[in-house]
Amino acid sequence: MKKNNFLFSLSMSLFLCLLLSCSDDESISNKQLLPSQIKLNYNLSSSSPGTSVEVVDAFTYDDDNRLTNISHTYTSTSESKSVNLKNTVIKYDTDGRIIEANITSSENSAISKVSVEKYSYDGDKIKINKDGKDFATIQLSSKNITLTYALVGESKEVVTYELDDRGNVIEYVFKSDYTNKYRYTTDRKNGIFKDVNTPHWFLITQTAFSEYQLENTIKRYTSGSSDDKWIEYTYNEIQYNKDLYPVSIRTKPSPDWLGISSSTMTIEYIPAKTIIK
Repeated sequence: MKKNNFLFSLSMSLFLCLLLSCSDDESISNKQLLPSQIKLNYNLSSSSPGTSVEVVDAFTYDDDNRLTNISHTYTSTSESKSVNLKNTVIKYDTDGRIIEANITSSENSAISKVSVEKYSYDGDKIKINKDGKDFATIQLSSKNITLTYALVGESKEVVTYELDDRGNVIEYVFKSDYTNKYRYTTDRKNGIFKDVNTPHWFLITQTAFSEYQLENTIKRYTSGSSDDKWIEYTYNEIQYNKDLYPVSIRTKPSPDWLGISSSTMTIEYIPAKTIIK
């Protein structure tokens, strides 16, 4: 699984598609929209129906339709209510590349941690330094995004996202002491982040939502560490607005995975700014 601290705190003809985010090869609507809020609701487990979780990401943009702030709220209710907050401020250089992300974390209103992630570029490679230490490396290509975490003990953790010809993630592979693999089928309508001018690799690794939730995924399959047997894991029921952007994504377990909780994600939008060049 992905590291939670990276998920909460953290893919160019093809890279241009990635910069715009994808699921957009059909120009269904001329209207350009930016997600202003994404809300995810689910029960913590099917065995604990009384424990509900709400995750909310709110987004702020600059005049170039680039993300400048992500406000993340995680609220769980069990015997007591717990609220965890993360606020990420994103900085760009004059070439439009992300160079820094400042992350403030708090729990129940008490600030617990402030982190600074710095990004440096060497061709198609991005190095991430977190709080003065090497944290991860991202390797970009037209077909893959490969995220390699700095060595922790003797374990090396590598996440690879395979992309289709539109830049959508169609396979996710996590390798460490064990291997997890997922494959996805997606639709060809407008993606949530279609008109956001922030690199796709950042959207996948920085927001609290998984790649299969951000790519208009219809079905998700798992194989464990085997390539020869893929089993349907979850499927999504997607509702669209009149401009054919997704506004509701209901994730349900496939019949063989009934122990998994269902979830509902709702998306709100604002009009994108007109960029004058």
